Amino acid sequence: MDLRLLKEKYAGRLCFFGGVNCETLTLGTPAEVDEEVRYAVQHAAPGGGLVLGSGNSLMLGTRYDCYEALLRARDRYGRYPIRA
Repeated sequence: MDLRLLKEKYAGRLCFFGGVNCETLTLGTPAEVDEEVRYAVQHAAPGGGLVLGSGNSLMLGTRYDCYEALLRARDRYGRYPIRA
């Protein structure tokens, strides 16, 4: 699901939980994780309503370097107040 489109449609009515694909954490690269975090924060966080993560858990096989990339990107892009 595209968080940008969901935010446009449901802003103020839903809180989004996620933004980083589990597949990216298991099969992707740290750069791909960084891009997904940046996109999620840029498009779903302004005005609130985003809980950044991969869903409700980390999948078996999540690469540690990708998880670290998620945390670094969260710190880099996810500081409030977030502006579009």
